Amino acid sequence: LLQLFRCIQLHAFINEKIFAAAVNALSALPASLWQYLSTKNCNVIACGLATFFSFLELPQRKTASAYQANVERLTKALILIANKRDFCQMFLLRESLPFSIDFFYQWLTSCDVQSSTPLEQVVDAVTSQEVEHVIDVSDIQIFLSRAAQRNQLVQQD
Repeated sequence: LLQLFRCIQLHAFINEKIFAAAVNALSALPASLWQYLSTKNCNVIACGLATFFSFLELPQRKTASAYQANVERLTKALILIANKRDFCQMFLLRESLPFSIDFFYQWLTSCDVQSSTPLEQVVDAVTSQEVEHVIDVSDIQIFLSRAAQRNQLVQQD
């Protein structure tokens, strides 16, 4: 899986068929595999999320943009099963797989994730000591504010 993620990371430099095969292979994996991996103490989910956000944030060449919808579906699937540890690892991976916190936040809040669980897991991650040195306080406040808004909406219902 990590090698398939690597193909996506290198999409601008490798043969388009290799990139396409990697996206197709990841898309064909059953949801149960991702769910299983989320219960293990590994960084596959985190690496996948960091890879996908890094990919989605960059302007894509024509071939890569044809696979953007598949990458978006994979990203949403991983967000729904990711836990605090996965998000912590994802933020720590930003040094080697850069993506902006603002892009991640915008994507998280606009990707039509109905469950509040991903946001709660992200808030737990950004407020943990494990990642405090890699996330700005202003970014932490954005997630805390969104969580507070969501909690108010839930209480009103």
